[in-house]
Amino acid sequence: MKIKIIGGFVIILLLTVTFTVNAEILNNNFVESIENKKISYDDDWSMFHHDLQNIGYSTSSAPNYRHILWKFKANQFVRSSPAVANGKIFIGSHGGMSIEDSHGKLYCLDAETGQKIWEYYNPWDYIFSSPAVAYGRVYFGSHDHFLYCIQESDGTKLWKFETEWWVYGSPTVLNEKVYFGAFKDIYCLDAITGELIWEYKTGGKIWSSPAIFNNRVYIGSHDEKLYCLNAVTGEVVWNKSIGTKYSSPAVVDGRVYIGTNSAKIYCLDAETGDVIWNSDMASTDSSPAVAYGKVYIGGYTHIYCFDAYNGGLIWRYDTFGKNIFSSPAVADNKVYIGQNDDYLYCLDANNGSLHWKYKTGWSIFSSPAVAYGKVYVGSEDGYVYAFVEPPSKPSDPPTINGPIKGEKLKNYDYYFSSSDPEGSDVSFYVEWGDGTHSGWTNYVPSGQEIKISHTWIFDNVYQIKAKLKDNYNVESDWATLEVTMSRNKAIKAPFFKLFHNHPHMFPILRALLGL
Repeated sequence: MKIKIIGGFVIILLLTVTFTVNAEILNNNFVESIENKKISYDDDWSMFHHDLQNIGYSTSSAPNYRHILWKFKANQFVRSSPAVANGKIFIGSHGGMSIEDSHGKLYCLDAETGQKIWEYYNPWDYIFSSPAVAYGRVYFGSHDHFLYCIQESDGTKLWKFETEWWVYGSPTVLNEKVYFGAFKDIYCLDAITGELIWEYKTGGKIWSSPAIFNNRVYIGSHDEKLYCLNAVTGEVVWNKSIGTKYSSPAVVDGRVYIGTNSAKIYCLDAETGDVIWNSDMASTDSSPAVAYGKVYIGGYTHIYCFDAYNGGLIWRYDTFGKNIFSSPAVADNKVYIGQNDDYLYCLDANNGSLHWKYKTGWSIFSSPAVAYGKVYVGSEDGYVYAFVEPPSKPSDPPTINGPIKGEKLKNYDYYFSSSDPEGSDVSFYVEWGDGTHSGWTNYVPSGQEIKISHTWIFDNVYQIKAKLKDNYNVESDWATLEVTMSRNKAIKAPFFKLFHNHPHMFPILRALLGL
């Protein structure tokens, strides 16, 4: 009996060791607490921009403050947008830059912990398409010209369908049919068998993802037309030349909303294709989200909010970044969108004011998804991020007290203090403006003042920056203090000149001088 128990323990240990976990869980105690709560899957984000109509809106709660629950390291770039269904995240990756590493992967992750459940390895090319989850299956397109259908439970491939070109757009699934675009074609396949039901050829390449409403399929094409097709037969109901290329349509209350590369956003009658209104904005690769009687969309460096009924501009937020490819996700009166300036933005949905922004390691092409009270998004830094409402509110930025003028090569004391809203212990982090920092200090009780000393080497104007975090790793904003260090006249000019011209000698000199 004793031998059997030991043998069983060894087997469990081996299985535990061989299970690969790429997720970096940033707060174990917090994860354990939420795992014990019952998660509702009533409002999954199961395909691109949430649902069949691409509205980009979720009834889920969403975080007011920036707090990373976990991040998962994929093999390379993550430009795919996540789908969230049945407590899992499904998202594709690009692979590397070289031909040898050009493969992509589709990942299935636990939505609460970020742990990898399975991965599907695509040996030929990367995955830009956002997956769609239905019927216990996951559908996604690939750069290798195929649309794939794999088993949701274990990632087993069930079938694949070959197209004439890359499949960038995301599929939409309804009534056991899969709708998607590739090259110049709009396809309808049997969702169970992968057999072709119908196809329609447009005049340009298709990156847009279809929306389905009232038994009709709406999709844009690089021929600058928005198409409305009969979902059963594939016959054209109407098309409208409005300058659209990349944007995917959203259909709400019998109206179709879509961005264009002709510096306009359009609202059309879903039944007839007649233009109801159009409004000026920057050219866009983003797709609109519709909620609260408003339309949200990214355009070049701006995030826009229009009145959904008359097209009037309600607010505009300037990121001062690069072109926006990400499409907004709206939930809990907040708008989430990625930018090529490497930031994920969270704005107030009513007035466009900034709640928070978070900088990842690289550009964000991925469009966020909101579900289970969390925001999920991929980044070109190779990570998938999960943001959640922190268990505590951020502290106010710390106060900084100390001299604002002094002499270089002299040691000065600075005092930092702040009070945490929940009274948690806090840790401080200080950047001195000369390329050095304090690192995170030991935790001290809320409200306690700490002293940190520093010496500047050169005469210059420096900006001290300080922030703090609590026990849950919730960080405050930065506090700043500008200081001026002038030349210490006691140091002779020849020595200073040598010191200034050979900065690599600084570590040795600092040790000798006891600085």
